[in-house]
This record gives sequence, structure tokens and C-alpha cells, in this order.
Amino acid sequence: MAEVEGIAFLMQPTTDVIAKVEEISYCPLDSSASQDECEAAALTATSGNVVGSLQVVDKKNLPSGCSMRQGDRTVYFNVNTHGEKSDCFTSICQLNPSKMPGVVKVKEVSNCPSGLELDQEECIFAGLTAGGYLLRDVLQVQHRSDVPSGCFVREDDNNLYFNTNPNPNVAPLTQYASICQLSSKMPNVVKLDGVSHCLFDSMLTQEECIGAGLAAGGILIGDKLVLQNSPEVPSGCFIRKGDNGIYFNINPSGEEALSHTSICKFKSDVPGVLQARKASICPLGSEYTREECIFAGMTAGGTLVDFNILEDDWNDRPSGCFVEEGGEKTTFFNTNTNGYRNDDFVSICKDEWPCPV
Repeated sequence: MAEVEGIAFLMQPTTDVIAKVEEISYCPLDSSASQDECEAAALTATSGNVVGSLQVVDKKNLPSGCSMRQGDRTVYFNVNTHGEKSDCFTSICQLNPSKMPGVVKVKEVSNCPSGLELDQEECIFAGLTAGGYLLRDVLQVQHRSDVPSGCFVREDDNNLYFNTNPNPNVAPLTQYASICQLSSKMPNVVKLDGVSHCLFDSMLTQEECIGAGLAAGGILIGDKLVLQNSPEVPSGCFIRKGDNGIYFNINPSGEEALSHTSICKFKSDVPGVLQARKASICPLGSEYTREECIFAGMTAGGTLVDFNILEDDWNDRPSGCFVEEGGEKTTFFNTNTNGYRNDDFVSICKDEWPCPV
């Protein structure tokens, strides 16, 4: 069957991550340690360097939840849910992997692909989830034109930064890795074998390929999209089966390859598809090619087997593109030009042909 992929969340740690975070009023994403967990979390975050017993308070002038006063390193738990950030207190957060967003590091981009951006608060926790560090327990906020926009980590020290400049004037830099979030904003995508490129406006851009490829279960080799210029692999976005890496072929004259799976936008609205024609063959001029049949078949409600149509030379089925009327609604392509009408199957034809009825 056609595999319309959901969202794959990456890089989630398997155990809680305890973090000290300054300049926040509370720990978001349900990451605040509970009152019972607070003292133990503070001990973990400070390697045991705390003073006295837990102080439970109800105040608006310090962060909600678990925190530590910087001067004397006393641990507090503020039950007031409307607390404020304070220069004197460091929040103690406990990041539960099951509640953290899926994040991915992407190198050699000037910003996260559309739909994968993080705001400053999200950057702190997504960055920690991705293995980054807070320099002096604070997210380093900058406005620069020579570093990636938004949330990123510097590779040499793994510290987290946030660039408020939405349009940095830089080429992609290898010493930085953007921290991006996979989200429900990503479009549905379909994995297709046996195509040289994505038809009917279903081609992805390079930027879209990163998020769509991750959503389809691919990985970024070296944390980046691998670009190729080859006539021997599919054009556009694809996953190579050997390493499951996400690639983008800029050559517009690519060809299908059994070892590569194209990633396309899911199209269920290919124009001009006659979905219910009982015939041995489509009228002259209304036939779909084998590649077109994959997309037209999906519009007609057909499904794929292992990301492809079933192709053969049958003498008891319609010629060209057709869909099983019952069962799994599998899409087929018959290379036999002397087709045979079979009411178990529906021919898929173009409605723009010279002599319509």
C-alpha cells in the first residue's frame, strides 16, 4: 500500500535530562521537577553543591516550581504558578523524554526549514534534548548576520545560541548546526519506487526535502542534506536504501534506480483523472505512462505495494494503468497493449482525450 508518512521524532534521550536554566519564569513543556523531585534534581544539576533543606514558598517574585538561589545555593519550590524570572534564581528543570519535542541537528543551512523553526524558549529545551549546553546556564541570544538564524549550536563547544536575525547574510557554515523541531506543520509525503522524478507538482524543494525526508524515516548523513548532480539517480529528493540517507539530485534529467526511493508531496488531486472506466484499454491519447500511473492511481484511490505499482504483461486484464475495484485497491500497469476488459479492475485514463463521450 502507499505509505503516507507521519512525523518521526528524532534524538530523544532515554532518561530524564536535569538542567539549570537562568532567565526563565518556569520550566515549560511539563519539564518542572515536582516538589518531591526538586531537591534530588537540584543535587543532580549541581553535583551535590546545594545548601540546607528544600524551602517551599508561595511568591510571585521568583520562578515557579523548582529553583536555586544563586547567592547561598538554597533550593526553593515555588507553588505560585504565576512566578517571574529573577536574576537571583536559577530554575531546575527535569526534561522528560516522552514530553519533549522531536529535534534534529541540521548542518550547512542558514536557518531551519519552514515549519521546523523554534522560538527562544523552545530552543533552550530542544537544544538540551539534542545534547547542547547552556553557557553559564543561559541561552546566548545574538543578532548577527554571520551565523544561522534562530536556534543553533556551535560545534567546537556545543553551546546553544539563538540568532534573532531572520535573514543572515551568510553561506552555510560547517562550524554551526541549526537545531530544528519536527512538527505537525510538515506536509504529508509519500515514498515512491520506480520513478525518475516527482510528477504533477509534487516535487519538493531542497529546503522541504530535509523535513520531508526526516518525516519519511530518512536520516541526515553528517547532519546535512547530501546534494548530487547525477543522471543515474532520481531527480529531486530521495532516500538511498543502503544508508537510509536523505539526498537531493539537482540534475533535472535523473532516472529511476532500484536502490533509491523518491520522496514526493502526497498528491490525491492529480487533475483530469477518469476514475471509473470499465474497458480493455484507454481511448487513444488518454493513456497514462507507467510513472504517471503511480500518481494518477493515488488520485483514483489506488494503493501501492512496497512503494510501487505492480507491473507485468497480462492478457486477461486491461492495458496500461488500472486499479483493483475491490480488496486493497492495488494499482497495476499492464505492458500488454492488447488488453482485455475485466470487471474486477477499473482503467485509469485521462479525461482530456480527442473524442470524449
